[in-house]
Amino acid sequence: MNERNRLIILIMIMVVICTIVTGTSMWILYRTALAQAEKRLAEAARSQARLIEAVARFDSVYAIAYPEGPREATLSQIKAAQSEFKGMGGTGEFTLAHRQDDDIIFLLQHRHGDLDHPAPVSWQDGLAEPMKLALSGQSGVIIGLDYRGETVLAAHEPVKELDLGIVAKIDLSEVRAPFVRAALIIIGVMVVLIVIGATLFRHITAPMVNKLVDQNKHLQQSNQKLQDEVREREQAQKALALSLKDKEVLLKEIHHRVKNNMQMINSMISLQISDMENEASRQPLLESINRIRVMSLVHENLYQSDNLSSMNLCSYFNELIVQIKQAYSGIEPVVTVHTHIEPLPLDIDTVIACGLIVNELFTNALKHAFNGRGSGTIDIGLRKTDDHNARLTVQDDGIGFDASSNTVGAEGLGLQLVRILSEDQLNGTLSVRCDNGLAYQICFPLTAEHKG
Repeated sequence: MNERNRLIILIMIMVVICTIVTGTSMWILYRTALAQAEKRLAEAARSQARLIEAVARFDSVYAIAYPEGPREATLSQIKAAQSEFKGMGGTGEFTLAHRQDDDIIFLLQHRHGDLDHPAPVSWQDGLAEPMKLALSGQSGVIIGLDYRGETVLAAHEPVKELDLGIVAKIDLSEVRAPFVRAALIIIGVMVVLIVIGATLFRHITAPMVNKLVDQNKHLQQSNQKLQDEVREREQAQKALALSLKDKEVLLKEIHHRVKNNMQMINSMISLQISDMENEASRQPLLESINRIRVMSLVHENLYQSDNLSSMNLCSYFNELIVQIKQAYSGIEPVVTVHTHIEPLPLDIDTVIACGLIVNELFTNALKHAFNGRGSGTIDIGLRKTDDHNARLTVQDDGIGFDASSNTVGAEGLGLQLVRILSEDQLNGTLSVRCDNGLAYQICFPLTAEHKG
């Protein structure tokens, strides 16, 4: 909304308010003045009617000798008094009349025009309404037409002693005239005040309006800039999401290819093993196949996972244990395996290291822990010890550490690999307990992104 429209609306509001206030005030004052005028006219008509009746009663007793009779004596006195009366205000007067057949005969000269001998008014005409009521014996105040056809405020009263009617009246335009003049003056003052008010309003509000306009422009510019930034950010996010999706696809493909390549390596080693007859030469290659299978299984799980940054550790270790047991299915002891794996969000390197450690220790337990026994139990656990550290455990209830046995006690390649992975790869510590079997415990710190 521009300044011109605001100014027009302001002027219209002030005009409406001033008109309502002025009109209401003038109407109340007019009704009050009209009521007072009605009261004065009614009192004047009643007092004159009672006075004429008193004079008529007096003349009926003491003016019997009057040549034309007591009635004419009374009327002559009234006419003489009326000739000295200049009227009420600018248009007010008394009229006195009687009814003769269908005519109203006025007995006093009228104030308006050359009416020394007023013409009668027919009873059937719409004129002289107040006088008709007076001659009908009614008293009161009405607004109606007088003998001229002018709208008047009139009080009518019957004069019963002489069978006459008297009317005290004043033109309604005279009653309204002061209010019309006052209304015109008020309208003029109102116009001046509205012009002054509109000018002051414009002078006072112009700086504020200009400031608001400038602020609005600045806000619109800032909003547009913000929208542009949001649009650019959304486009960048879409591009980033598309890039991440492409990279996820690529990373999945890499995991898939790594897994396939490792399986191909395993197949090649298996072919080489099949041509070997020396069991001592075959055993290291079989262990290498198992180690490659550990790493291949990690890539397979990541390839199948929806989240490439983490994997289901419980599922991974269960699959790993199943594969190891299948690889050593010829071992006679019946081994029961219990796993307690917490869903820690470990990275790929940590998972591979833990998988290789479990492979070495679990394989070692299957091969050596239950010699001479028909069954045994192996517990595998991976838990968070606090917000900064985790613990990997592999323990069995087998024959334990036998210092005299080079087979079990000697630290072969597998246990050397476990120590290297624990200390170098996981930055942890390896401890071994020999009570009631063997228990290996690797405590290692969680990296910042793995603290959960």
